[in-house]
Amino acid sequence: MGETRDVLESEIGARAVGTAVIDEREVPVAFANSEADVVRLLTLAASRNWRVTPIGSGTKIDRGVPREKPRFAISLRGYSGVTAYERGDGTLTARAGSTMAALAQVARSGGNHLTPDVARAAHATLGGTIASGISGIDRLRYGPLRNHVLGLRVALGDGSVVKSGGKLVKNVTGFDLHRLYTGSRGSLCVILEASLRLFNLPEREIALQTVFFGRAAALASARVVLASQVKPTCVAITGALDSAWTLSIALAGRADVLVWEEGLVRDAIGTFDRFEGELARAKIEELRDREAEASVHAACLPGGLESALARVDEISAHDDHAPHMFIHPGIASLAVEATEPTLPAHAAALTAARARVELAHASVSTRGAFDPLAGVAPPVRRLMTDVTRALDPVRRFAGPRAMGAV
Repeated sequence: MGETRDVLESEIGARAVGTAVIDEREVPVAFANSEADVVRLLTLAASRNWRVTPIGSGTKIDRGVPREKPRFAISLRGYSGVTAYERGDGTLTARAGSTMAALAQVARSGGNHLTPDVARAAHATLGGTIASGISGIDRLRYGPLRNHVLGLRVALGDGSVVKSGGKLVKNVTGFDLHRLYTGSRGSLCVILEASLRLFNLPEREIALQTVFFGRAAALASARVVLASQVKPTCVAITGALDSAWTLSIALAGRADVLVWEEGLVRDAIGTFDRFEGELARAKIEELRDREAEASVHAACLPGGLESALARVDEISAHDDHAPHMFIHPGIASLAVEATEPTLPAHAAALTAARARVELAHASVSTRGAFDPLAGVAPPVRRLMTDVTRALDPVRRFAGPRAMGAV
């Protein structure tokens, strides 16, 4: 680490070099404040055959399986700012180090809504959010993150800068490489700049909550709402075995439409507690942020949620402290606040239920023994390997350890 730090300090100055903790290991981190800085650092890495990993503020660096140890990290949190905002067209382009909270505020000032609504938005960077591929708590209404990435400007492992897509909806042409980079977790490129699709800013936002003394009843009521004409931004069920379960429904839109939708929800589930404006936003953010800290996250196949829940119940029945669960029946996703001793069992159970599982906020030893691609068909794994080799033939970027060559 000392030799690497000395080289970086001589190249970009001691004030631009710090330390990052990646998978419980300290590595030097070089802070890039421009595109030229990124190219310079990648060129340096290539000249010495060093492996690197890009990071933003590091809010999602501990999610998923551990990565191979890089020689140093490149942080783009200082490379921020909006470079284009088309209010009428509903698009925004910004540098990778911009925080999601700052971008959401810019969009709101122009009457637009930015998705995804992610946890720790004041620290989560645009580049890190796209690289992680994590959609927000508003995914039910707006869809996954990759659907809203119109274009990316990225630096490849050899230091070359390329772009894919465009800054406006009508200018998006060519291969959708920007959507391939979305969720690649820094294993294919360094994201420099991104263009996102925006939506109209809702006039009002409300949150409705009611409590059930059984998960089955809460799920049944949630599905009635989902099958209705209501278009919620979120429908979530939270609770633990042998405890009460809370059904939370978030609505956003025109005032007259919300009155009608609220009536439909009342017909479906009966009475509820109602929150509006800042109180509604606080309820949604509380749910969003707590779920983000859960240890196990799983995206199930359609129709596979019940099987996944049954397997979690089997593990939880033998746990002295039943874990809290976050269930999104509309998008078939599940998060579990599992304790460290039961993490492997929960991960194995969910994987067996054909869920795409991710471990977060767990020890390296726990995450290191877990392969999120265990249930992926061999041809798909080979395709992922081929794509990685094509875009990063010299393996400049440190990839996930448990995925083998992928």
